[in-house]
Amino acid sequence: MPGDIHRSDPHSRGTRELLSVVRGSLKITVGSETMTLQAGEAARLVTDQPHSYAAADDQPVSFSMAVLERAEET
Repeated sequence: MPGDIHRSDPHSRGTRELLSVVRGSLKITVGSETMTLQAGEAARLVTDQPHSYAAADDQPVSFSMAVLERAEET
């Protein structure tokens, strides 16, 4: 919803996320980089650093996300 921000701590090294915006406009911040995706757009992100998701305007946003988190090496 507008005004909501979901913040996430870094995932394990090499983690990838694939996001696809279904409705609205999504502001994504990964580290110090920010991008905005519109409905119908998608992005592949490396999320082994702090990241966040928020509605980019005053309208609700819907998006799907797939996360590939690799196991830590021991």
